[in-house]
Amino acid sequence: MKVIDSVNEARMQLQQAIAKAFNAKEIMDNYANKEPEYLRGRISLLESELHLKKISRDKFLSETHQLLERLGKIDSLTNHENEIFKEAQKQDMGELVQAEKKELSKQTVFGMK
Repeated sequence: MKVIDSVNEARMQLQQAIAKAFNAKEIMDNYANKEPEYLRGRISLLESELHLKKISRDKFLSETHQLLERLGKIDSLTNHENEIFKEAQKQDMGELVQAEKKELSKQTVFGMK
């Protein structure tokens, strides 16, 4: 039993080390520095999925917001990309306001305020 536990522990440590070594954001940033068209292609794919109703508008805005942030760091955004980015920022602000309202209502209900 101890051998199996040791093997499982080693396997878990290896998985954690690999996850740390290959942080997805760092890899995407590194790739994006070489190829901005990859990011634009991914955004185009997300737009197609949105029009085909394979993904929700919220998911589209969330994912494109992240991609556009990265793209904006390495290349200038087109007018269309800027429009999407602004819309995604508005959604993020709306979600933040909703979360704050929810937290305030919890505090009021529990007599914290």
